[in-house]
Formats: sequence, structure tokens, C-alpha cells
Amino acid sequence: MSDIDRSKKPQASVLDAIVIVPGIMGSELVDGDGHQIWGLQPADAISAYFGDLLDRLRVTDEDLAGTRGVKATRLVRYPGIIGWFKGAESYSGLAAKVRDTAIDPRAVIEFPYDWRLSVASNGGRLARAAVDHWERWREVVMEEKLGDSSAVSLTVVAHSMGGLVTRAAQKLHGLDQIPLNVLTLGTPFYGSAKALRLLTTGKGAPLPGLNARKLQAFAVSSPGLHDLLPQYRCVTNGEDVRTLAPSDLATLGGRADAAVAARERWELLDLASGPGDAQWRSAVGVNQPTLQSVTIDAGEATFHEHLLGHDHAGDGTVYRGAAGPGWTGYSSTPVTQTHPALIATAESFAFVHDKLLRRDARPPLGTSHVSLRTPDVAQPGHPVTVRAARLVSDDDGLDCVADSHYLTVESENTATGQRTSWQGAQVVGDGWLEASHPGLAPGIHRVLVSGGGASPVADLLWVAADA
Repeated sequence: MSDIDRSKKPQASVLDAIVIVPGIMGSELVDGDGHQIWGLQPADAISAYFGDLLDRLRVTDEDLAGTRGVKATRLVRYPGIIGWFKGAESYSGLAAKVRDTAIDPRAVIEFPYDWRLSVASNGGRLARAAVDHWERWREVVMEEKLGDSSAVSLTVVAHSMGGLVTRAAQKLHGLDQIPLNVLTLGTPFYGSAKALRLLTTGKGAPLPGLNARKLQAFAVSSPGLHDLLPQYRCVTNGEDVRTLAPSDLATLGGRADAAVAARERWELLDLASGPGDAQWRSAVGVNQPTLQSVTIDAGEATFHEHLLGHDHAGDGTVYRGAAGPGWTGYSSTPVTQTHPALIATAESFAFVHDKLLRRDARPPLGTSHVSLRTPDVAQPGHPVTVRAARLVSDDDGLDCVADSHYLTVESENTATGQRTSWQGAQVVGDGWLEASHPGLAPGIHRVLVSGGGASPVADLLWVAADA
């Protein structure tokens, strides 16, 4: 018999003060009357959408002046999704992993914020909260002799828009005056074509009628959503490509003035100046069908999953080329996952854990990758089909479809937790697998595809009747 006691395993930990910053739609919001206007349970989210939810979310002059009383209370506990525009899964798993890596749970705080407002204004709040936390934690480390308090850094773990808020805190509000590390997951450093789609008039939108108009009215009122407009050259016309102009947004039914203001705020982030003294590291979602460019003709927008004919893919929301800051020598860690699920998958947890411990996180070897395409929305009780592909790299390093019949598809009702296997899956002519369901119940469903050798690729599907 071995005399080695394996009941307790040494756990590496980090002394840093840590702040978790969520992304777009990642914070629960409560209005001045105490009514929750964002972060509802899945069972309530769709009925609220077809009620007055979008009216209550619309940004008012009082919101901009800070007098309406809307507060961000905590990180979302349920999937954040409005129709086809998807924010994030619950942050509870990520927060648990971060606390498990910290030397003490008190080293970790969460920073909910009103994601409807501008990145710049939220950056100021983050800078104050983060510096206060860092100073308090250093005192705890010193008083309780947990380590060398002078060696305590601040690490920000940021998802999606949270990375832009962190950059604003660094460049505009002095967060770079303390030792700073930043880990981003799916941050749209150069914006997202999907945000442009949301901010236009909704022609061809998957949720027609009154609620599509309400959705667009809410979107155009939000400085935060305008801060996600694509800042890279994304408007194509044949072989030419140019940046989005404010007049383009006006042509498509949006607000030119809001686009101008968003561009000015983005330029203040000064990505061209590099990371400064901070250490930035990024995990980016890859291999998922992602809008990358747009053609504008006669007031109509046609979105494309390619840029000048080349499909760079991404996480379904942020195309891969926009998910890094573009600094010389900067490398990102690819994660085969969708934007909402980036904060809820084992590969992202491993990235955050390793980077917190100053380890070199590398993608797994010997695995193929899964690409998942879900419809924008589905009708309750009506057949719905998703497409998935297993991707492997050829001799030139390019992804190609192979053996997709090994994939399995299932879905989970996020309100009840009930899982359902999808039957009748078959590989079609282009090598993609198509799987159908005879009809899902109203609600928010999580579609999961397994078989690539890593965590299942997951995406959220909104199932609701038209208004």
C-alpha cells in the first residue's frame, strides 16, 4: 500500500487583485422603481420582449444625465439574448474558476455596469472601482501576511465589450498608473458587423413587425451599442473596401450623429499606441460563421460572411480579425466556440487560469474543430434545422470539412434544463451535417454540437412567435 496522501492536491494560486468585467448585456439592470429591466429568467424573457421590455431599456436623456436611477446590480445569471442579438451565457462558471485560482476569494470582485451607456463613461467607473479594490486588497495581503503586498498587481478578466471598457479605463481614466494585466475573451477591439445590423432599420430582420421596430429604436438610443460599430474597413463594393461612414448609418435608418460620436470615442482608445506598461492577453472565438462585411445599395444593406472574398470566420459575433488589438508581436489564443459561450467553456477557463498564473496557454493539439450555424430565430412547434461541420486543417493550414457525420446535436431548454437529442441528422452535399427538430417549446434554447474532440460548441436559439 502506498503511504502517499493524495487527499489534498497542492493548488497554484495568484496574489493579484482581480476584477471580472462582463460584456454587452452581461449585467443585470434595475430601474429607479426597483423593477428589473434586464437579466430576467429565461421563462420571463420572451414575454417581456413582447411586452414593454424594449421600451424600458431605451436610453433616455435622464439615463445620459444619470438621473433616471438605473443601476447595474450584478452579472447576469441567465443567458443574455434579445431576439437574434446574443450577449453572454451566465458568468457564474467563469467567476468560480477565477476565485478558485485566486489566493483568497476576497481578491476577486465583479464589476456590473450599464452596458447601454458608452464605453468611455463605464471606463471611468471601472477605473475607480478597480483602483479602490486593488488598494484594499493590498492592505489585506499586508495585514494578514498573505504575501508581498508590493508585488500585488491588478488583473482584469473581461468579456466582449468589457475589454473596451477596460481599455477606456486604462487610456482615459488612469488605470495604467498601477500594475495592470488584462485578459480578454471575445472583445471586439475593432467592432462587429452584427452591431451594424442591429442598428439599422431592421429590414429583413428575423423578428418582423412592431418588435423589430422597438428593438431598433432601443438600439439607436444606446451609446454602448454604437461603440460596437465596425471600425475596420468593412463596406465593400466589388473589389473595393472602405470604412463605415456616418452617412451609411443614416442611409440605413440609423443615426449619423451617434456614429460620429462612437468613432470619436473609439479613437480615444488609441489602440495604435500599444499596450503601454500593461500586459494584455486575448482568447478569441474561431471557426464559427460570422458577419464580416456589408454591401450598401439603394438604402439596403446586404451582410456577408467574408471580407473581400475570404472567410476569416470568428465567434459568430466578432470576426477574428477584429478580436485582437493588432499590436506588433501580439498573439491571441484561439478557442473554437461562439461569442456567448466563450465565458462558459472549459477551454476559456483554462486560458484564464493559465494566464492568471503567468503560464503559457496553448490551444490543444490533435483535435478537430466544430462550426455551428443556427437560425436567427425559430417558431414554436415548427421544424427547425441547424447545420454543423467538423473542420480539419489541410497541408496548407486551411480548414476544410471532413467526417461531419461523427457530430451529434442536442438542445437544452435554458428554463427547465431539459435536454433533447436531435434526430435525422444527415450530411449534405457540401459536407455539412444538417440536424432537425420537429418543434421546440417557446423559450431560449442552447444548441450543442459534440464530436470535435473539445468542449461542445454551443449557441443560443430564440424560439418565439411573431408579435
